[in-house]
Amino acid sequence: MLKLNKGIHFNILTVFAIVFVCVYLYYTISDLKKIAVEVKKHSTDIANIVNNLAILNKDFGELKKKAAACPVAGACAAKPQINIAAAAQPVVQVAEAAPGAPIPEDDTSSVDTNDVKNLLSDIPDGDDDTAHEDAPADAPKAAVNWTDMTIEQLKKECKSAGLSTKGTKDVLVGRLSEHHAA
Repeated sequence: MLKLNKGIHFNILTVFAIVFVCVYLYYTISDLKKIAVEVKKHSTDIANIVNNLAILNKDFGELKKKAAACPVAGACAAKPQINIAAAAQPVVQVAEAAPGAPIPEDDTSSVDTNDVKNLLSDIPDGDDDTAHEDAPADAPKAAVNWTDMTIEQLKKECKSAGLSTKGTKDVLVGRLSEHHAA
């Protein structure tokens, strides 16, 4: 058997330790490079989201101005319409009373979350029956959550729609959903 002195043992262990540290550092640095690429990608995504939010904030300010100019529903010749062309670049198109008229620039610094909350609170939630009474007969009805209704309410809705009132709650919900989807 080969006998080695303590100095050679120490040198061999030192070489193995250096090789181990080098391999460990190589894989650690490779992982850090992958992480850096992911962070850069997510930073770009966040920057795009912030830009899109700024555009939406500006467009919301324009719609707010138009809504303020037309306080009575239906009194204006054209209603604002939001058309989001793509998820990455939302675009708001507003139909003007005079076709081709330029949209004025808006200072959106006055728009805050309280304005948004107030506007949203003015929208009826559809739970009360009076929300649909003011709507014109040709206006589309808001989506109804049939599953929250009782069987008696569902049968009443089926009867008013000229549908059969027989069956379980699930059958009635399906019947009403199909009828109103058509």
